[in-house]
Amino acid sequence: MSTPGRVLVPFGLFGLFMLAVTVLFGYLAVRDGRQASAAARALLSLRTTAGECVSHLDGDRYSFAFETPAGRRIVFEAPAVGVHAGDPVRVRYDPADPQGSARFGARDDWHAVQRDGVRAAAFLLVSASFALLLIWALIVLRWES
Repeated sequence: MSTPGRVLVPFGLFGLFMLAVTVLFGYLAVRDGRQASAAARALLSLRTTAGECVSHLDGDRYSFAFETPAGRRIVFEAPAVGVHAGDPVRVRYDPADPQGSARFGARDDWHAVQRDGVRAAAFLLVSASFALLLIWALIVLRWES
């Protein structure tokens, strides 16, 4: 028969470690989930429209143009690869600030949302696993003492 002191001291350190890991990974899951959610909301508020590559400036910098529904022509610069002057392109922009928010390459924008969402799910799985292990250890060690 073990004495309560022998069971509680090792379990105390083990329990604190398990609790700390559970809280840490829970925090990381919430943080990445919020980032994915914020990025998704931002992308959903953007408009996608047809634009045109106007000219090659230098290196990988190009000038692009598109027209807003109100008929305003917006010209902006952005890095790009594999485009030439006159090529049609897809452009994303915020209707409240088309000039300041315009960007080329609308198809890869969801990568950050997917990355943060997958990381949030993985952190949540680890946190839940450690929480279940901690609960299991509490029950088993309590019954043994």
